[in-house]
Amino acid sequence: MDSDSPFGSQPDLTGAEGVVVAGAAGESAPVAAPPTWGYRDLVYFALFSVLALTLVSVVIVAGFMGLNVWLGWNLSIDASPVKAPLSILIQMLLSAVVLGYIYLVITGKYELPFGPAIAWIPPRRPASLYLGSGVLLAITVAAVSTLLPKAEGRVPLEELLSDEVSIILVALFGVIIAPLVEELVFRGFIYPVFERKHGATIAILLTSVPFAVLHGPQYAWRWQILILLLGVAIVFGTVRARTGSVVTTTLIHVAYNATLFGALLATMGQIKDA
Repeated sequence: MDSDSPFGSQPDLTGAEGVVVAGAAGESAPVAAPPTWGYRDLVYFALFSVLALTLVSVVIVAGFMGLNVWLGWNLSIDASPVKAPLSILIQMLLSAVVLGYIYLVITGKYELPFGPAIAWIPPRRPASLYLGSGVLLAITVAAVSTLLPKAEGRVPLEELLSDEVSIILVALFGVIIAPLVEELVFRGFIYPVFERKHGATIAILLTSVPFAVLHGPQYAWRWQILILLLGVAIVFGTVRARTGSVVTTTLIHVAYNATLFGALLATMGQIKDA
């Protein structure tokens, strides 16, 4: 496989039970592979993420309600100027907590260098290639979406885009933060576990399905959108398998989201001017 090894020029030992190396006298001797995270860690991570989401949501909402009473704002959580900022704040804090947990697992529990272990390594090819691929992917997805049955009504994500401040906050988060966090989690932390046990093809599928499901609530579980997201995730996973780098998938993800948000903002601008 044409890939950049996450451990530089050294062989990847993270998935082996034992690796045979040449001894001093030319004999082969088994050498234990360095320990790394596995299925049990993924289960713990899933449980931690659910707990973190619950606690972060409670803290943020309770803090807002406290300020609401203290300052006499009399604002509802579902009010247009409030809903998007609160949602983004919850997601930002949750992202920091989740990435912190992953960092501690990799560097603390298994004593591995975070960047190489999670495949955060520079790609061999220019970044512009992957950014352009993200734009092309977004255009392709938009074209394919026109062939699927159109669902009526607005989805929760669209409801967040009710005013200019909300639009800016959602767009910035969707272009800058979300791609980085999602790629580090799915293609950086989860993908290697499946790849070591089942190979790249199964790993791509087993990371793509939960990726699509994670976005379900944002799109009211519309099957048309989930199918497209599944296809996008498969593309991300394929690039991860071929390049061995999460940087490449992050660049594609950033350009993909930026293109879609740009098209959305342009469409909203045209509607507003009409």
